[in-house]
Amino acid sequence: MSALHAIEASRVGDVDWGELLREFDVLAGLDRAAREEILSEALVRDLDYGDTLIRLGAPNRSLYLVLEGKLGVFRQAMATEPVAVVEAGQTVGELSVLERRPAPASVMALEASRVVVFSETAFWRLIDASHAFAARLLKQVSERPRGSDETFTRGAPPRTDYERAAMYDAATAVYNRPWADETIEELAK
Repeated sequence: MSALHAIEASRVGDVDWGELLREFDVLAGLDRAAREEILSEALVRDLDYGDTLIRLGAPNRSLYLVLEGKLGVFRQAMATEPVAVVEAGQTVGELSVLERRPAPASVMALEASRVVVFSETAFWRLIDASHAFAARLLKQVSERPRGSDETFTRGAPPRTDYERAAMYDAATAVYNRPWADETIEELAK
């Protein structure tokens, strides 16, 4: 089960979170004071294999930065293969925060993982605090849909294939009533 805990004074145990997060490209433009201010509101969440971080269709008001591990992005509820993998240094959740819409995909831990959880308020403070953060996030978000859309398109048959399958029974080699209605309508034109 996942664990959630606060980042206290930007340190948890022997880890200096302010310095650690400086190494991640998306936060590289923030000075230490800005990182520490944002971190004062952030949480760290530990995930076990299979834990769900974001649920498809559910509200999400957080940005997650992966510190360790790998997360899988799943566009369908029962999918077994992720359409994208999010690794250390990458973010997830920003689209639903930006759009204020339900999550377009589920995100699950593919292995034991640790993420920093930035609330919606902290997310917007990051945007305000650093042009570099905003630009890096925009670049990351703009690249993600292209790759993901290609994956989605490759993995799903075109709509016409579904429609054709719904009108024809391969076992009996018989077309059904919707096929007949559509065919007669097209012939009548």
